[in-house]
Amino acid sequence: MDGRAPFSNEIVVYRAAWPTGPWQGPALVYRAPRTGQQVAAYNPFVHPQFTENRRALVSYNLNHLSDPEALYRDAELYRPRFIRVDLDEVDRRFRQMQP
Repeated sequence: MDGRAPFSNEIVVYRAAWPTGPWQGPALVYRAPRTGQQVAAYNPFVHPQFTENRRALVSYNLNHLSDPEALYRDAELYRPRFIRVDLDEVDRRFRQMQP
């Protein structure tokens, strides 16, 4: 999740040629729906073993921030979500960022 804002609903990526940087980004890859003042997205995770045709599998979760009972009222809320991120599109976005 985009760590520049608390409880952001945006999944962003940064990249670098080396683990120590210099870093380029962020590039937005996804906005999690069903989020708002009381529902937060968290814990994005790339599952590289399931990458197919340069489309990475990414999971994330939702949770209610202040009402644990909301999870019982809405079973759709507290479960993992999965998206595919097109790595060629991510590369294109980073190329557009270059000066």
